[in-house]
Amino acid sequence: MARDAVFDAWHSAWALGDVLATTRAPAAQWRERQAQRLVRLVEAAAEGSRWFRERLRGVRPGANTQALLAQLPVTHKRELMARFDDWVADPALKIDALRTFVNEPARRGEALLGRYQVWESSGSSGEPGLFVQDARALAVADALEAARGPVSLLGAALPWGAAPRIAYVAALGGHFAGVVAFERLRTLNPWFGASARTFSFLQPIDALAAQLDAYAPTVLASYPSTAWVLAQAQAEGRLAIAPQAVWTGGETLTPGLRRTIAEIFHVPVRDSYGASECLTIASECRCSRLHLNADWVILEPVDERGRALPEGQVGATTLLTNLANFVQPILRYDLGDRMRFVPGACECGSTLPVIEVQGRCDDVLSLHDRHGRAVHLAPLALTTVLEDDADVFDFRLCQRGAQALTLEVGTRDGTGAAQRERAGAALRRYLRAQGLGAVSLRLSARGAPRLGRSGKQCRVTREP
Repeated sequence: MARDAVFDAWHSAWALGDVLATTRAPAAQWRERQAQRLVRLVEAAAEGSRWFRERLRGVRPGANTQALLAQLPVTHKRELMARFDDWVADPALKIDALRTFVNEPARRGEALLGRYQVWESSGSSGEPGLFVQDARALAVADALEAARGPVSLLGAALPWGAAPRIAYVAALGGHFAGVVAFERLRTLNPWFGASARTFSFLQPIDALAAQLDAYAPTVLASYPSTAWVLAQAQAEGRLAIAPQAVWTGGETLTPGLRRTIAEIFHVPVRDSYGASECLTIASECRCSRLHLNADWVILEPVDERGRALPEGQVGATTLLTNLANFVQPILRYDLGDRMRFVPGACECGSTLPVIEVQGRCDDVLSLHDRHGRAVHLAPLALTTVLEDDADVFDFRLCQRGAQALTLEVGTRDGTGAAQRERAGAALRRYLRAQGLGAVSLRLSARGAPRLGRSGKQCRVTREP
C-alpha cells in the first residue's frame, strides 16, 4: 500500500466543485471549458515537452476547438515511448528509472520523487507504456470518479445506512492503473480503506471464491470477463456472495455479458471506460449509457486515413486528448479503440455526449480439467501471466479444443525460441495451478497480428 500517495487538497476541492457544476450544466458550459483547457494544454506542451516543442511549431491556439485539433499531429505510443525523456515535461523523469520502479512490486502505489503516481499499461496494443500523473491530474480523476463514476450511484444500490464492502478483483502483481489508483484511494481515505479490499484473479477459482465468500462484498468490481467467470462460479454453486452492485471496466462490456452477470447476481451492472493514458474517460449514468467526460477529455473517432467522422459513425481508431495531464501530455493520441458518438439526448438529462465503445476483444477460454469440469479463464489473467512472468507482449493464445491450446510468440532480437520456452513455462505453471495440468500446449512462432473489431490485437481467442 502507498505510504505517500500523491494528493493536493486545494486542487482536489477545486476540481470536485468544477465537475459538479458542469455535470448538469448546459452543453455550452462544458464546450467552453474544453476549448479553454485545450489551449492551455497545447501551450504547456509546447513549453515543457521537448518532443512536442519540435512538433507544435507554427501551431496557433485559438478558440475554435476543431480548428486547433486539426493543426496538431497524431501521436502514437511507440514513438512517444521511444522518446520518453523528451516527451515528459519534467527533466527529473527518466525512462530507465521508471522501468526500474515498476519492476519492483513492493513499490506499487508509492509516490515517485514524492510527487508522481506511476502506472504501466498492458501490451494490448502490442506496446506496453508507462504513464505519470501529478497531483493536478489525479485531482481531476478523483473528482470525475466521485461525481460521475459508479461510486456516485452507490447510495442507490445499498440499503439505507449500510456500509459498503468493495471487492476489487484484478491483477495485483504489476503497477497497473486500476490497482494503483485503488490502493492510492485506500491510503488517502480511511473510510474507503476500511471498506475495500483487493483480490488477485490469478489464483484458482475455488481459492478466490473462498476469499470472496469470507469477505461477503456488497460491491464486486472487476473486468467484464472476470465478472462473467465469477458469475459462472456463482451459478455452479462454487461461489455464494450477495453483492448489491457489480462495477466493470477495462474491457468491452457487451450486452450479453451485462445480461448474464446481472441475471446471475440479481443486481445492476455499472460500467466505466478508461485507459492508462486517461483514467476516467466516460462513466455510465442511471440509464446505463456511457457519457464522455468532455469537459476534461476529447475523443475523435477517425477513419483509416485519420479523417474525422460524423456523429453516429464508428471510427477505425480513436484519438485521445487528456486535458488534465501537463507532465506527460496526451494530445491526439491513437488509442486503438473504436467508438462512436450516439446521436440524440440521454433520458438522464446530462448534456455530456453519449458514446459507444468497442475496446478489448479477447475471449474467455473454457477448458476442461481431468474430470471434465469446465474451468473458465479470463483473458486478462492469461495476458498478465505472459507479460509479468515471461516478459512477452507479442503473442496469440488460441484455444483449439476442450484441452488444447496453441501459443504463438513473436520474435524479438533473434531470441524467439527462448521467448517461446519462457512463455510456455509460465503458462504451464498457471494452468497447473488452475487444475488444468492435462491441457496440451503447443508453441510456435507468431505470424501477422490479428486485429479485432476494436483495432487492437486479439491475443486470447477461441476457435469457432
